[in-house]
Amino acid sequence: MTTKLLFFSLLLSSFFLSSQSSTKENQKTYISFDKYLGVENIDLSNGIIEENEYRSIYNNHHQFFKSLDFLPGSVHYNNQSYFGLSLKYNIYEDEVLVKLPNKYGAVTLKLLKSKVENFVIDSHKFIRVDSVTSTNDELKGFYEVLLEKKNVVLYKKYDQAKRDVIENRKVFYHFLNKNSYILYYKDAYYKVDTKNALSKILPDHKKTIRNFYAKNKALYKLKPDSFMTSLVRKVYSEISRTNNKVTE
Repeated sequence: MTTKLLFFSLLLSSFFLSSQSSTKENQKTYISFDKYLGVENIDLSNGIIEENEYRSIYNNHHQFFKSLDFLPGSVHYNNQSYFGLSLKYNIYEDEVLVKLPNKYGAVTLKLLKSKVENFVIDSHKFIRVDSVTSTNDELKGFYEVLLEKKNVVLYKKYDQAKRDVIENRKVFYHFLNKNSYILYYKDAYYKVDTKNALSKILPDHKKTIRNFYAKNKALYKLKPDSFMTSLVRKVYSEISRTNNKVTE
């Protein structure tokens, strides 16, 4: 892959409407690029020009979140929020890409991960996590927020394995998903990919967890995100009722 690092001092606010005008109407507006001569003439210091180095022959086994196409979204970048963007999330490389229009069409920019606090793509919210689990496993990169309650957050981590495929003497790539779930509870992160893992964290709700798994086997196989979200929401309701009784 050939990438060109373009140094610039002009903030992304030169391209997108910032959070300083974050009304619903203004969020749908972005600043025109017609007045610029082209990206090559702009001082870019906040990203890298991206060229896709992985070609896939399977449309449903590529490295991007949901689609090969750019999707509508927003990003909180370098302490500033930007709306009305065209984004891609590269799962395999854990990178956020934004399409910037210019006089000659458009250019794809890979945002610097350290400057991305969170982003929303096609109504899915992701945040950047830099921490460890209760067993000292490293948590690094972007995690989707599936459920967010007071003191409880359920995250999904997208991950992929890459397999080379040779077709007509050309190398293509087949990406296989390896997703996992993380629960933030009582100021700590826990891996909750199994019934036992969740029961260990929430021993007072072990019966509820066991019964939910037993009654929702089809949902677990077909829609694991919905399964985990419903389960954590159910347990959270029990925790809230218990806490309310204690404070009464």
